[in-house]
Amino acid sequence: MKSDFAGYIIQLAGSPVRKIQEVFGLYQLGDILFERYEIAGFLGEGSFGRVYLARQINLNALVAIKCIDISADFAGIASREADILTNLKHPDIPMIYDIEKDDEHICIIEEYIEGESLENYISKTGSISVGKLIDISLKLCNIVKYLHEKGIYHGDIKPQNIILCEDTIKLLDYGNSVKAGDASFGIGTIKFAAPEMYESGKIDERTDIYAIGVVMLYMATKTTDSDYIRRIRPDKLGRIINACISHSQRGRTASVDELIRQLHHIRPSSAQALKNSMTIAFVKMSECVGCTHLSMMSAGYFTGKGKRVLIEEHNDKGHFISMVADSEHCRFMGGIIKMNRLELLPNYYGIADLRKSVYDVIIKDYGLYRDADHDEIMGCDRICLVTSAASYDLLSLTENLSVFEGRREDIRTLINLAGASQYRNAVRKYHVIHPVKVPYKPEL
Repeated sequence: MKSDFAGYIIQLAGSPVRKIQEVFGLYQLGDILFERYEIAGFLGEGSFGRVYLARQINLNALVAIKCIDISADFAGIASREADILTNLKHPDIPMIYDIEKDDEHICIIEEYIEGESLENYISKTGSISVGKLIDISLKLCNIVKYLHEKGIYHGDIKPQNIILCEDTIKLLDYGNSVKAGDASFGIGTIKFAAPEMYESGKIDERTDIYAIGVVMLYMATKTTDSDYIRRIRPDKLGRIINACISHSQRGRTASVDELIRQLHHIRPSSAQALKNSMTIAFVKMSECVGCTHLSMMSAGYFTGKGKRVLIEEHNDKGHFISMVADSEHCRFMGGIIKMNRLELLPNYYGIADLRKSVYDVIIKDYGLYRDADHDEIMGCDRICLVTSAASYDLLSLTENLSVFEGRREDIRTLINLAGASQYRNAVRKYHVIHPVKVPYKPEL
């Protein structure tokens, strides 16, 4: 089956990682895979297979599909990559959406990452400031630190696998990744792979540190030749890189934590720090009172004030994904739905992943109150309790206010779709905490 939607894909994709081009070989533009995915272009070759851009038909969402020949020697390695990614939950590691298999191929359906590879960025710009180099290196270290804490070694860190996405980076391609203690692993990429991957075969976290060091060298000099280290300024940065790429594991920087500490020590004071986001929980005590609607309305208010806002879905209703299916103005970027000026993070697999904050405000839509969410809700800076003006909704709310004990000053009660007399009656009869009549754009 084929269909003509090339113009639609170009519009939906925005500025893709690589130029979308017609595919020749395994799949063609417009081919339908597994009755759900429509091929939109060819993204390139991964470690163990071809990677295609596709559209999830029901959701109009772009995904990346890595296709591996099931008869190839590395089909088992591809399955291991899928197993590793499925168990990782980090905003800067691509998410696995699905795994499909037919008689000829294993297909891993992953989050489509929109951005520019570090390799292309360096090739295009030719230089990079010390502040930006350290900023990228710290972000990379934070991802690798998470992997090591999970007992995973990436095994193929290189500029081609690092994608620059607005205010963050993504680390791709886990085809060479292994779990600690696993004796089976690939050899990485020449010039970025540590010597032990070719020699002793005893890899550990210092194997990834070697690759991080070469990436820093590449950013600083546009080459992987260690002879150029002496040209790097400041000298302390050169010494840090040199310690990372020691031929001997024993002489190498011992841990990612140590590398992070060293980079922070030389980080220019002008380098941008992460923002301290304001967090607002939206909660309801009864159904059908408009909790999601008001969370989006609040986001629109802050956006209009020049704030960057993220709305996180912390319930299992699936409203955010439904919006994509129903709207012509939605698109996915790095797992986030961008709809008009709003940014929404859906509840993937029952987990709304927290992103490293580049946002001024993070709105958390918890929906119907659950005891399991109590600690998270109480940890937010503000709590918005959503109710209608109906007596049964107001009664349900006031009877359960004790669960928010100690947070009275931080609570706003949003009384939705209330007429003037209904609002006055609700305030007088039910003694709601800091009431706000809706429709209204509240000063939170």
